[in-house]
This record gives sequence, C-alpha cells and structure tokens, in this order.
Amino acid sequence: MERQALDGKSTTEYRTLDNCQCSQCVNQDTKQRNVDTFQLKEEDLKVVDFKETEDKLHVNWSDGHESQHPLSYLYCWFKGAYAKEFGKDQ
Repeated sequence: MERQALDGKSTTEYRTLDNCQCSQCVNQDTKQRNVDTFQLKEEDLKVVDFKETEDKLHVNWSDGHESQHPLSYLYCWFKGAYAKEFGKDQ
C-alpha cells in the first residue's frame, strides 16, 4: 500500500503525516500547515504503532507525534482520487 518516491521514501507515510489536521500540524484559525513534512528527516517518518477505532485511524510516529485520520477520508483517499497513484484504481 505504499509507493517509493524518487528519494526512496514512502509517499504513503508522507501523505499520511501531511494530512494530519491536529493543532500541532495545522493552524486551526488559518488552516495553514505548521510543518513542512518534506523537510522532516527520514527517521521522523517511521510509523511506530497504529490502531483503528470506530471512525478513525490513529498513527503514532517515531518522533512522538500522534495523527488521527477519519476512516471515511482514508477510504476515499485510496478508493478515489489517489487510487491510480497507488496502483489500486479499479
């Protein structure tokens, strides 16, 4: 479910972290990103653990950050617009 970018890093991990909407990652007033994920070191992009709840995917990163993603969003992400990128278009 991941694809390697030109630099060898997983685009799935980048997209997952880049789409985190928590207040640490996104200014809640302006909706602008607080973090440039492409400036992160490779070791900051390691998924340590994850769990699925009724409506969200919780991802724990090696830098201590936890991102939360609505399952409905992820479903659309992989079944819809980004499906071709991941070779899953049907």
